[in-house]
Amino acid sequence: MHLIVTRPRADADKLKSRLQANGHAVTVLPLLTIEIDDSNSIPDTAWQAIAVTSANALTALQRIGIPAELKAVPVFTVGPASARLADELGFADVRQAAGDMIALQGLMKQDLTPEAAPILYLTGKVRSGDLAQDLSSAGFSVERIELYEAVAATQFPVRGQQAIGSGKADGVLLYSARTADIWLQLVGQSDLHAEAAKLTHFCLSQAVAEKVRSGLGRKVSIVISGNPDDDSMLDAIEDTAATQSNETATPGKGATMANRKTPSRKAKKPARPTVIDAKATEVKSDETEKQVSSQANKSATAA
Repeated sequence: MHLIVTRPRADADKLKSRLQANGHAVTVLPLLTIEIDDSNSIPDTAWQAIAVTSANALTALQRIGIPAELKAVPVFTVGPASARLADELGFADVRQAAGDMIALQGLMKQDLTPEAAPILYLTGKVRSGDLAQDLSSAGFSVERIELYEAVAATQFPVRGQQAIGSGKADGVLLYSARTADIWLQLVGQSDLHAEAAKLTHFCLSQAVAEKVRSGLGRKVSIVISGNPDDDSMLDAIEDTAATQSNETATPGKGATMANRKTPSRKAKKPARPTVIDAKATEVKSDETEKQVSSQANKSATAA
């Protein structure tokens, strides 16, 4: 498959290597650029915990310098990517939520005490949800520090327009509702709506998928990652590639995938991806569409 990766450059390059190792062609098309505010510093306070909803916050913290005493403070992360980075940076106590803000709130409310020291919330200038407000309403003291800004792309570069417009791309990876919004805006701006609607949209969550469906129509081919992490996204891509290979195989000779390499993924399989309106399960009637949508709502992960 030829895939468009829309993550910020550093994350996109890592994904590109893994996808290429699995035999896919990749066009890197970052829709967000991470700009770190080097003027920031962390107040010398006895923190009860640190909350992180994006690995970008930890990358920014590393850039400005991590006080040694801060590494002893429990770090609560929204998912596995930020948890892994926190481990790599030397934080002694890393607690990972199940991949969404609701799960992170629940974990923090379960493990922490409102009457104890304040919580340090490391974030960007644009946020999905309001963790600080939610925790404050439960009686916690929260200090939010904006360490970076995720700046949206304002146009597709030439390579992006060519990948979409030429029809050589098969799919696009979208990791957040905001990225999906930017994707749809630039698709419309570049007059590539019809071409983009032909791509399989690999979405990290149900929320991302709903953005895509609202912008490109209910017949667009969507695959939702079984879990909100890179490994699950890669599994969703491999499952889709295998399905498409079976559909195009020569009758009587079985499926073949020329030049396909062994997937470089973890042995443990994550939850199965949810397929919405993809070719293998194309909606044929309103009633069928309701059934598929119901299945998606039950099994899809949150953003």
